[in-house]
Amino acid sequence: MNDPYGIDIAPLNIFENQIIPVGVHNLSKSFRPNMATIRVLSLGTKFIPKWRDANLKFAFRKFDDFKRRLQNKMYFSETTPGTFCLDKQFHLKSRFVAENTYNEVDEFCWQLRDGINELIENQIKFDCTSNLSGKEKRALRKLVTEKNKIHVINDTDKNLGPANADKSDVINECKRQLFDVSTYLKLSKTEMETFLLKSIAKLRMVVEHHFYLGNCSQKEKEFLLSNVHNYVIPHFYIIWKILKNPPVGRPIVAGYKWIFTPASIFVGHFLKEFYSKFDSILNDSLSLVKLLETNRFDKECFLFTIDFKSLYTNIPVDDAIKSIKQLCFDFQNVIPNAHFIIELLDLVLNSSLMTFDGEYFQQIFGLIMGTNVAPILTNIYMAMLENELKIKCKTDPKLIWPVLFKRFIDDGFGITKGTRKDVIYWIEKFNELRKTIQIDKYNWGNALDYMDLFIYKSDSFYLDGKLSISIHQKETNKFMYIPFRSFHQRHTIKNFVWGELKRYVRYNTEEKNFKKLRTRFFLRLRNRGFKKYILSKLFRHVTYSQRNKLLNTELPLPDVCQPLTCQEAERGRNFQPFARGRGNFQSPRHYPQQNPQRNQQQQQQQHNRPREHENTRPPSRDRFN
Repeated sequence: MNDPYGIDIAPLNIFENQIIPVGVHNLSKSFRPNMATIRVLSLGTKFIPKWRDANLKFAFRKFDDFKRRLQNKMYFSETTPGTFCLDKQFHLKSRFVAENTYNEVDEFCWQLRDGINELIENQIKFDCTSNLSGKEKRALRKLVTEKNKIHVINDTDKNLGPANADKSDVINECKRQLFDVSTYLKLSKTEMETFLLKSIAKLRMVVEHHFYLGNCSQKEKEFLLSNVHNYVIPHFYIIWKILKNPPVGRPIVAGYKWIFTPASIFVGHFLKEFYSKFDSILNDSLSLVKLLETNRFDKECFLFTIDFKSLYTNIPVDDAIKSIKQLCFDFQNVIPNAHFIIELLDLVLNSSLMTFDGEYFQQIFGLIMGTNVAPILTNIYMAMLENELKIKCKTDPKLIWPVLFKRFIDDGFGITKGTRKDVIYWIEKFNELRKTIQIDKYNWGNALDYMDLFIYKSDSFYLDGKLSISIHQKETNKFMYIPFRSFHQRHTIKNFVWGELKRYVRYNTEEKNFKKLRTRFFLRLRNRGFKKYILSKLFRHVTYSQRNKLLNTELPLPDVCQPLTCQEAERGRNFQPFARGRGNFQSPRHYPQQNPQRNQQQQQQQHNRPREHENTRPPSRDRFN
């Protein structure tokens, strides 16, 4: 019997292996694109065009820099003889050259170069094809040359695809928000320069003072002051909220090269340690799925969701800093340098500066959307407000705290045994905590959508009390996945398909819903130019039977590196990446097994023994040098 949701019986597209034009969210009054422009915009903002052939003339231009990086890693990362650990925390890029060189690293680099050169000469075929037609190339060039002159094209809120709007409308919307005198203050050029000088002086004074007290290391000091001489004033822009009627802009301040960006990263790193002190902070959707999988609820309970109105820009900065001070006092053993962190937080939040259309503005109320510490501080601040409301529940019998309440920044989800009036009364009391922080939307019932989840009571809920979950997808989503003919690496395309399928497996408690979404995903990828036989191979690797394994598997952290022992490094001895007559790959350094009775002085001498600088080998005579 055929599976009605199986991908083997999926119909063919009218345009086989072609991208179906879907266009953009057109908010402009004058933008009238032709068919070629619509096809280019339908590729999405993540599409990588292939303008010309790959230039292999300077394939080894950065070979010396690659070898220098490997030598530096060997020089710095060896904590004990035979154990290597990479520490990327508060790291600054530099052109440092290590004093000692390692013959094994040189040998490996030259083997790698010879192997790549052989691949280029004998195996790589020059591809003269392009992933754009002639009309599409001309349309793309026209969009690039006329960028932001009359029309502005950028992504939308909630990742619903690109939107096009008239430049005048974008400027008017930005100025409507920036001319709000209760939130922003306009500065002249002289006032801006004075503000910059004072901000830099304050940052230097705070860092130097706590460095003298021993609250920060030399490495942390250099990291915090890394943007003092080379900085860019953040620019203000918006992304359209197309779900609103009429559409409005979400304010964003891009401060990736701002003076206080390292301080914001530094403060957020330590404030995140307080997450474990609150049970209402939600890290992501997967955390909620795991929680609902393991808990059982009463049959009479109801679900509700809440949404806060413009949360970032409505959080009072002084009250947020005061709350962090109280939190540091209550949990004094969480972060050792609490005074230093609070002073840096004060500087970051009160030293906001932005530019738009040649004018300068300072945000005088609320948190800046775009600074690294904003989401972490918001989560902690709102969790402390929730604790205030939970204390009031003890004295107010009408105020019922939910059986379960979780919140991801400004979106909250709860399960309560009370009625709808009890939920409304709970929201009213929450709105009384701070005048500027208000819950303006809520939903209540037996089935609700929350973030990218749809949580509901199925028939099995009345038997075992377990809530069911499926994927929630908005109707306005254009599902503009990366096209198959984009010039991405093939493993990137493969991994994003697998990642989405694994998300479908994790977030669906019923196999029927997973199969429905899988079939829709298959057809949507076909509309993005994916070939049917390639998708069949990719889809075969992810099945619903892997759900328990995927739910119990902890995702690896990208910024954590496990230490590599000498024995683990030795496993690479039999690995031969390129056979060019230079022997097998050798481990970076080989130490015998450590003897606990060995003299410590002998260990130090062996660890610091000088190495000969082997750089006598002439460069390879290849035509790509």
